[in-house]
Amino acid sequence: MRTKETLRVEIRVLMTEMARNGLLLGMAKNPTRMIELSHARTEILLSIAHRQGLLIEILSNEIEYSTGRKVA
Repeated sequence: MRTKETLRVEIRVLMTEMARNGLLLGMAKNPTRMIELSHARTEILLSIAHRQGLLIEILSNEIEYSTGRKVA
């Protein structure tokens, strides 16, 4: 099971990969390579968004549990 800390680390790693991808994309000259890098960039963004959603859900559950109220 993923914890807040592991999700934060995963997000940080993915953001680093996103930065590397951006540098490679900027240097790419081959159109095929640019398409591959753009596709990878999209997949990285989707992974980041998914993990951020999981983190938000965990934090909402913690607030709900600690206060006893449902968080919208």
